[in-house]
Amino acid sequence: MAKMVNEPYLTICGTTYQAAKTLDISLSSVINALNKLGLSYEVVIVDNFSTDGTYEKLLQWSQKVPLRVYRYRCSRGLGRALCVRLARGKYVFMVDLDRVYDPEVLTRIIELHRAISNLYGLNCVGICTKDSILRVNYRDLNRAEDVDQYVRLVMSGIRPLPIVTEKPLYTELRIRNTGNSKSSLWNSLLGNLLLTLVSESRYIHGLNEYLRRYLRNGLDSLTGGAYTFMKFAREDYFIWHSNYRLRIRVPMVLARALVVALLLLLNRLRGVERYEASRHLSNHLYSYLHASLMSLLLRKLFNSLYGYDGGDYEVAKRELINDPVFRYAWTMYSLGK
Repeated sequence: MAKMVNEPYLTICGTTYQAAKTLDISLSSVINALNKLGLSYEVVIVDNFSTDGTYEKLLQWSQKVPLRVYRYRCSRGLGRALCVRLARGKYVFMVDLDRVYDPEVLTRIIELHRAISNLYGLNCVGICTKDSILRVNYRDLNRAEDVDQYVRLVMSGIRPLPIVTEKPLYTELRIRNTGNSKSSLWNSLLGNLLLTLVSESRYIHGLNEYLRRYLRNGLDSLTGGAYTFMKFAREDYFIWHSNYRLRIRVPMVLARALVVALLLLLNRLRGVERYEASRHLSNHLYSYLHASLMSLLLRKLFNSLYGYDGGDYEVAKRELINDPVFRYAWTMYSLGK
């Protein structure tokens, strides 16, 4: 068993299920960055009773690094909440073990976080004090649990600062359904269905189970995103119109909105509480707007800290102003004030 520190500086938290194929490369990328920094750390993983050898691999890792693994049947949000409660570190950093992290970028993010937290006592997006997260811990959601928790942090007065990096922090190791198809309407529908089947295949063992999970994911996405019927219809039409340029726009939006209306009714019957940051924006767009403005502010105020020259702020500002999604989000947020 690797030596544990009673009160490490940082706790790496994550949940796993059937992640044996991606676990080693993903965890190695995180551990390499932490070892390079020389920080005291621990890793806490909640495994949802994987049957593909994930749990056994985690036990092997616990012999080499300060890692604790627990088995618990739960949603992703509930698993994350449990990780936070079990953490011993002052700060908590949530990872997804379906991703391989760039050690150089991760090292840079942690260094910048330390500088910001030491100088100003502020939390950063992705790296917050355990006490802050416990105030508004993750909820029992399979989807949008991170957006839901971010918005509740902001609403509680904890405004985590986004750390800007020139390179992406991670690369996805699994195929995910992002919904980004610029082909015809029917091709996009078929593509999304196939991508969903592939990305969800490790969770399901039959059509009934797939449909139950698909329904739960839809309900949780609407809850975490704090969608109403009008929010969804506006944002769905705007995003498809501005980004995908599909010929058949209104029928597609109406069909999707009808499904969403039924899901919203189910959520109301379930009595699930929705935390809404803006009257006219979903939590997804609100968090995008808030993080974009905060990152722009950081470029302006902390140029020396980030190592940017003065021109980067103006470039970032111009790009943001020219972003149609940002302009839409800003407009709708202003209307709701």
